[in-house]
Amino acid sequence: METHPEVGHLLDLVDAYNDLGVIWIEQRKYPQAEKMLQEAIRLAELLELDPERRIQIAASYHNLGNAQRDGGNPRVSISSYNRSIELLTAHPQPHRVQQDLALSYWDRANAFGQLKQHHRAVVDWKSSLVRIKDNNQKSHLQQFLDAELIELKLAEQIQQNSKILIEAASRVAVAAHAAGEENELVLQERYQQRCLELLEIARKAGYFQDATARQKLLNDSTFTSLPRSRWEAFLNSLKP
Repeated sequence: METHPEVGHLLDLVDAYNDLGVIWIEQRKYPQAEKMLQEAIRLAELLELDPERRIQIAASYHNLGNAQRDGGNPRVSISSYNRSIELLTAHPQPHRVQQDLALSYWDRANAFGQLKQHHRAVVDWKSSLVRIKDNNQKSHLQQFLDAELIELKLAEQIQQNSKILIEAASRVAVAAHAAGEENELVLQERYQQRCLELLEIARKAGYFQDATARQKLLNDSTFTSLPRSRWEAFLNSLKP
């Protein structure tokens, strides 16, 4: 069916605003990104769209969620991800949208992690994992899931011992490296910060007073994903 010229013009505007929003996200200019994406959504919802175009609206909601989350509003971002997932799951051909759904669950899991809603994050990481086809991404998703699961394990401990703290720090460090591989910079920074927090808790608990424990940490390449200056500062804090 031929598209009416005015409709075609609106569709071009929707695409342009969405693309500008993505560019602003990449430049970490989140308020500007939100404005562009909200305008893309406003225009798109003026139109009666076919299922394929609804995938593009879902993408705009997804991108808006990313801008809100990485701009410091993860709680607000959840509703945007919810709308993206709602539009995708309503698609009449589910096999067409599995990759899009995987990415929406991926980014909502990240938001739940920021909110420390670890049970919900685990569900979404798993939902993404079963849909992603790329093996490298599957491996990275498993590492994100492992980091979330260890947070649940920590929360169950009445008294956290140093052994589980070091195990958790190690898993989170691996996840930080995976986030860097995926160019998920905000997620990487969150994992790096959490890893250092866990190591600091272990230090204050006296775990590194033992010379063997200090040497084991120095020899562990798992933590090379941490920012060098902060990692060296932490190692210096361990010196007797």
